[in-house]
Amino acid sequence: MASQREPYDVEVFGGQKCRLYPSDNWAERRVITGSQFFDLDERQSLANHISQGSGDYVFVDAGANVGLYTLWVRSVAQKLGRNLKALVVEPDPVNKARLGTNLAANQASEVIHCDKALSDKPGEVWFESANLGDRGHAKVAESGDLCVQAIPLLDAIRDAGLTKVDAMKMDIEGQETRVLRAFFEDAPREIWPEVLLIEIKHSDDGLDEVLNKAGYVASFANNTNGVYRLNESTASGGTKE
Repeated sequence: MASQREPYDVEVFGGQKCRLYPSDNWAERRVITGSQFFDLDERQSLANHISQGSGDYVFVDAGANVGLYTLWVRSVAQKLGRNLKALVVEPDPVNKARLGTNLAANQASEVIHCDKALSDKPGEVWFESANLGDRGHAKVAESGDLCVQAIPLLDAIRDAGLTKVDAMKMDIEGQETRVLRAFFEDAPREIWPEVLLIEIKHSDDGLDEVLNKAGYVASFANNTNGVYRLNESTASGGTKE
């Protein structure tokens, strides 16, 4: 494989087809060099959750990159005989093109793609996309080179026709607190995800307070990610209809 030029067309996660460009994207590189190793504890938490129920499993991938987490969830759901309904949110032009290729390769019609950035209110935001050493670092930034449409998380979920969320993975490069604060204020509680896998390396901006107020309890955390479960008995956040 070392002598082959990009892209690499491979199967990962027990049969999910991907076209990968590992040279400029850590997410793609870590899968192509060892898909069984990345985020082991985080993925085990999600796998356990998927195995506990039946019927449709609803997954939201906020900051989907090229769709690898969603394809992994898809593979687990397939093995367990559960139907997947998924929403992937990815506004970066390069990543969303790769994401579209990966979804099409798997005929993953059960996955809906929102190509807007997430924010606390609708509008336009500046987005940093050009000249990145790692495409996973594409993000909302005042110094961005691209103007993109922005949408609240609740609107993205409703636009996808989802009425519940079993689990959500969120990695939106420092915008997590702003987006989740607005979501918990506006979304009816029945649509809040039961399990939340979130990047926490930006958590000094009030993320812990937002999650605690909403009633989420950490079941796992490392230096990068945390897995939280919704505990209804401790929730104190408000909702609106």
